[in-house]
Amino acid sequence: MTTRMYVEMSHTIDDLEKERARLARSARWSVRLLEDALHALRDDRTAVTEDFIERVIVDLQSALTKEDE
Repeated sequence: MTTRMYVEMSHTIDDLEKERARLARSARWSVRLLEDALHALRDDRTAVTEDFIERVIVDLQSALTKEDE
């Protein structure tokens, strides 16, 4: 393996690790919001539930858009 190939592979691995960490943070954030939405739904706070679910949808759509790029 040449030095250039090694450097390119290292950069690729670093990029993949950053993306994995970003997706993990996003998933944790979405799960927390969905848990809060469920709690609000059980307390008949539909406006709060809608707000939290809309935030999750926007975040997931954004993640999918970035993935397509």
